Amino acid sequence: MTRQKEKINKYPPVHPGKTIQRQFFAPLNLSTEEAAQALKIPTYQLQDLVDGRNKIDLEIAYRLGRYFQIEPELFLNLQQRYDFEV
Repeated sequence: MTRQKEKINKYPPVHPGKTIQRQFFAPLNLSTEEAAQALKIPTYQLQDLVDGRNKIDLEIAYRLGRYFQIEPELFLNLQQRYDFEV
């Protein structure tokens, strides 16, 4: 049982907002403001997500999926995995 505890990840989980910023916004050189405008959501809402103060909900997942032409489930799964790890 002790060995199982040693295998636990030593790093804290990465919030899905950070993942979205690094994997989706950064390669396109999108600022948070530009991304929020493209997603048609308030800048503060997206900034809270990127800063880890907000969760990816169905609406945000849908908007992200539509904008990046990816299934919204990917974004919901990021949030679910983060919640599970926390």
